[in-house]
Amino acid sequence: MIAVRKEWCKLARGHNSSLKVFLSSRNLSSQRMATRHRIKGVIFDMDGTLTVPVLDFAEMRRRVGVKEGDILHVISSWPEEEKAAALSTIETIEAEALEKTELMPHLESLCAFLDSKSVKRGLVTRNVQNSIDHFHNLFPLPTFSPALGREFEPCKPDPAAILHICEKWDIPPEECVVVGDSLKHDVIAGKKAGAKTILLDSGSNYLSSEIDTSQRPDYFTLSLLEVHEIFKSEFII
Repeated sequence: MIAVRKEWCKLARGHNSSLKVFLSSRNLSSQRMATRHRIKGVIFDMDGTLTVPVLDFAEMRRRVGVKEGDILHVISSWPEEEKAAALSTIETIEAEALEKTELMPHLESLCAFLDSKSVKRGLVTRNVQNSIDHFHNLFPLPTFSPALGREFEPCKPDPAAILHICEKWDIPPEECVVVGDSLKHDVIAGKKAGAKTILLDSGSNYLSSEIDTSQRPDYFTLSLLEVHEIFKSEFII
């Protein structure tokens, strides 16, 4: 069993590259915390978390014409005609990506485990509802509910959608976990809501030296298998 501690370190590899990891150990049973956090619900991101990442966000920015800033927030300030055209371009790119959608490895076993413990599963994405529906058509287990796309405003990193789900579940945010692959959207939204956070960095996109203390997740993982292990070893469910 892998128990992941909430500490960052940086390991040198060769002379010019580095690898970021959380300090981990395979034998922490004697060092376990006296108390483990109780959770009753898990709210997942979709793209890059429940599904293998396929969206090319650099190409999306190029085609829409947004070089910097949160692309959805920038577009929201444009005149209505320009905003509509930009959103149409984004939706076209998202629709093209649907053909390549694949479930993230270990997703089914993780969700089956949560279901067996009666832990609620929700979904919050900056993608559209049509993409959520497509994902659910591929997913063999009961759907995520509630499952909110960007039609629910304001979208992440605002915590509104997460708090809305917690209210629907009648579960305090402190008893929920947010799992996602983005620090600036998923982790920040989860932290603002008061939930525990797990960063899924399956693409090895983050270096610890680049992450501000205010953005650091409670747990860092490289796969849903590791997320599964964290739920078994670090939480009471």
